[in-house]
Amino acid sequence: MPNSSSPAQSPFPTTIEEMTPEWLSAVLPGATVIGVSAERIGEMDGFNGVLARLTPTYENPNPALPQTLIAKIPDKEPAQRAAQSEVFDIEVGYYRTFANNTGADSGDAIHPRCYFSAAEPVSHDYVLLLEDLSHGRMSTFFTYTPVPDAERIVDTLAQLHTPRWNSPELDTFEWAVDGRDPKVWHDRQTAYVASLDKFFDSWGDLLQPGTREITAAFGPKITDVMTVPEDAAVTLTHGDTHPGNLFLFDDDTKPGVRVIDWQRTAVQPGVRDVTNFFIFSLEPEERKQAETSLLERYLAGLHDGGIDDYRMEDLLREYRRALLYPIIRMVPMGSKFSPDTPGARDAARQIFPKLVALEDWNCGELF
Repeated sequence: MPNSSSPAQSPFPTTIEEMTPEWLSAVLPGATVIGVSAERIGEMDGFNGVLARLTPTYENPNPALPQTLIAKIPDKEPAQRAAQSEVFDIEVGYYRTFANNTGADSGDAIHPRCYFSAAEPVSHDYVLLLEDLSHGRMSTFFTYTPVPDAERIVDTLAQLHTPRWNSPELDTFEWAVDGRDPKVWHDRQTAYVASLDKFFDSWGDLLQPGTREITAAFGPKITDVMTVPEDAAVTLTHGDTHPGNLFLFDDDTKPGVRVIDWQRTAVQPGVRDVTNFFIFSLEPEERKQAETSLLERYLAGLHDGGIDDYRMEDLLREYRRALLYPIIRMVPMGSKFSPDTPGARDAARQIFPKLVALEDWNCGELF
């Protein structure tokens, strides 16, 4: 069994420096790599782990081979690695399950191509070697998204959700978060309640009074409200659909929207991906104006994918509950940052006022 104090015992690279030409030659089909350079990226973008862009030099240059690659490994600090191990296991599990299955399933094609994935649960080592999507348009965590782009993203979410809608296959994804399990939400409830006072001390002034009231009352009710009812439709969701995880392509690249960072993949109602995207991407007034048409578009996408027994009343019943989904992580995460942290208050000013959606939909009535 590998020893957590000895990264070299893992049967794959555990540092960017260990991603040598010899290793790349072994994992890239048909490639002989004679050199490689690495550039650290994503340090301030909220990614869990270390990201680097690798540029290989081939003995025989071939345009069919990747000209750049994205490598992803855990943080070096042991406590951070252990804390992040769950999300690492989820992401590696996703790529191991779907990365070689993009031809027949439109939902799977929206992720980057994966050239290598591995995880070692004892040492919390893991590695992903992924397609570089930097030629697409990527935003930041809190960037405003124009409605035409939002329409494309909603279409993509419908394509992601339809293939495994209420599928028995969902029960085989042991690596994914299971939103039907009350323990999942109890753990999140515990973290949320413990963080709430500090969150309000730092950011409460940026919340509308009604939003603050809902946010406070929601804490002890998270498990009851968010555990997926037995009669609710579920699918495999991305779980973290903010603009920083979405790449849009305006050329002939297919598909035109690609999604990265599959560390929160979960079995739960698909509309939770939709509301998470709305909260982080749309300004409140624009959300109000475009909300109905975007939800209708998402529903039409499900129908086009063969989900004929899901109606608007089903979607809206879950939509209000789903609007609460983003704040379950937002509160514990926000409590870790001081208003004095460079850039934190500017980011908070853009994100937290959007939570007025909880008031607009009277989410407090759910508990």
